[in-house]
Amino acid sequence: MDSILPQPDLLEPGPSLEGLRVLHVVDNLKLGGTQALGLRMLTWLSQAGCQVKLCVLSRSPRDHQWPWLPDVVDLDFSGDYRVPFALSRCAGKFREVVEDFHPDLIHSYLWTSDVVAALSNRGARLPHVVHIVDRRSWQASRAIKARIRQWMTRRAFARSQPRFLAVSAAAGDFAVEHLRLDPGRVGVAYNSIDVEGYDGVGPSAWIEKSDRPLTLGIASRIEPEKGHAILLDALSRVADRGNIRLRIAGEGSSRPMLEQQVQRLGLCEVVQFIGWAESFQKFMGEIDVFVVPSVDSEGLPTTILEAMASRRLVIATDVGGAREAIRNRVDGLMVPPGSAPEFAAAIEAVVNDRPAVRRMIESARTRVARDFSTTKMMQTVVESYRAAIAERQPMGVAP
Repeated sequence: MDSILPQPDLLEPGPSLEGLRVLHVVDNLKLGGTQALGLRMLTWLSQAGCQVKLCVLSRSPRDHQWPWLPDVVDLDFSGDYRVPFALSRCAGKFREVVEDFHPDLIHSYLWTSDVVAALSNRGARLPHVVHIVDRRSWQASRAIKARIRQWMTRRAFARSQPRFLAVSAAAGDFAVEHLRLDPGRVGVAYNSIDVEGYDGVGPSAWIEKSDRPLTLGIASRIEPEKGHAILLDALSRVADRGNIRLRIAGEGSSRPMLEQQVQRLGLCEVVQFIGWAESFQKFMGEIDVFVVPSVDSEGLPTTILEAMASRRLVIATDVGGAREAIRNRVDGLMVPPGSAPEFAAAIEAVVNDRPAVRRMIESARTRVARDFSTTKMMQTVVESYRAAIAERQPMGVAP
C-alpha cells in the first residue's frame, strides 16, 4: 500500500504479537475508507509478526484492485441481513474458515460482517473485536425492518460478547445509544494516517498564485448521504463562482441525478466528474480545498485526515466525528449538515481570506501529525486485542 507505516516495536512494552493469529472479516473490497483501514491494519499486523487472514462476505468484478492483499476467502454471501437462512449459511462458511485457520482473535468491520462473525462465534469461544466505522440511520430508525435488524445485531453481540473500537467518539456514542452496547466495552481508536506519506503533495496553486481559480475537490462514493447535491446547490449560490472549479472523484448511484443537477444549475463549466482518482495524493495535488458535505452516516472520514496532511483546507459538515479532527476556524471550517447557504458562505470566506487559509492548513497539518498517527491507532487496537484475549482462555499470546 502507499502508506508509510511505523515500526511495530514502537508499541512495546507489552507481550509480543509474534505468532498471534488474527482473522479479519469485511463486507466487500470496494474502494472505501473502511476497506483502506482494514488493509492498513492487516499490513501493520503482518509486519508485527502476526499471522493474518482476510474474509470478505462477497467479491465482485467491481471490487477495487488493492495494491497489496493477503489471501482472501470469499464467503459468497448472496443474500442480505433480512434473509436469515442466507445469513446463517454465510455464518456456517465463516465457521469453517475459523476451524481451518484456528485464529486467536476475530476482528470485523461493517455491520453485516460484525453480525456474521458474532453468529459464528458460538458461546463467545473466541475473542472478538468489532470496529465501529460509521453511524447508520437504521440504528436509530423505528421502521419495522430497521427494528428487526437492530434486534438481530443485539442478539448476535450478546452471543459473541465482543469488545468494540469506534473510529470516533461520536460513532461509539451513537452505537451505545441505539444498539444498547455496554459503554465499558467500547473504546475509541481514531482513524489514522502518517503525514510523511503526503510530503510529496505540492502546495496549493491557488494559495501560491492570486490569479488562479480556486479548485474544490470531493472524493467519496456518490450516494445521497455524501451530500453532493447540497454541495452543488451551495456552489450555485457563490457570487464569484466563475473563478471556482469543482472536481468530483468517485462513482455511485447518484451520479446521473447530479449530472442533471449540474446542467439545471448552469454549472457545466465549473464541475468536472473524474471517476475514481488514481491516488488520493495525486488528487490532492490537483485541488486547493477539500470539501466533505456529508449529511449522514460518517464515523470519521480518513479523507479529512489525508487532506489535512496534504495541507489542503477542509470544509466539512458537522457530522459524526468530523469535529473531533477539525476545530472550527482553527484547523478548517465546519458547517451544519444540509445547509447549502452556510456551505456557500464558507466557500466565500475562503475566497476572501487567503491568510486565514494559510494559518488553518498549517495548524491542521500539525494536529493530524500529533493526534491521528498510525502508531496511536495501533496502540489502542493492540490494547483492545490484549483485553479481549485476557477475557478468554488465552490461545496464542499470554495476556
